[in-house]
Amino acid sequence: MKAHTIVYSHYSVTGTTLIELMVVIAITAILLSIALFNFHDWQLSNRRTNYMQTLHRQLLAARAYAVYHNQYVRVCPHSAQQCTNSWQQDIMVFVDENNDGQRNNTEQVLHVLPAPSDGDNINYPRSGFSFKTTGSLSGFNNGSFVYCSVAAKLNQPAIRLTVSPSGRVRWREDSDNCD
Repeated sequence: MKAHTIVYSHYSVTGTTLIELMVVIAITAILLSIALFNFHDWQLSNRRTNYMQTLHRQLLAARAYAVYHNQYVRVCPHSAQQCTNSWQQDIMVFVDENNDGQRNNTEQVLHVLPAPSDGDNINYPRSGFSFKTTGSLSGFNNGSFVYCSVAAKLNQPAIRLTVSPSGRVRWREDSDNCD
């Protein structure tokens, strides 16, 4: 019978050493700590952008609804389904059949946008506005929604949605930082 010989070579031995494993864990920990450190800032920045993008979509949809259905559509902050003056509350979009600026029980609510996150500010110079059947604003209700985040450390510019008298909605970052 032949004797079997085992040949060892440095290529046939695989695996990692403790030193290699420690280096990989250290590099991973450093990269993870950098990512987590910036995650909170990214989350705050993303929150304000998402809110204003949602508001922008709802304003465009409200204008389109007014034109397509030949009805007035009102946008206003609300409490208990009634328009108020504080934009720190939920924002309601509804069909204003009698164009009186307040929602009656028979008027359809198209959308309710939740209030901004605690401490974040959204401002508009009017208590609300209506899109006419032509898509333009009724009266002199044009202005700009300005959203500022509470996180002063971000030092980011405000986000501004401007609603023109013709009903067009324009998005931009403001040149000034929030106070």
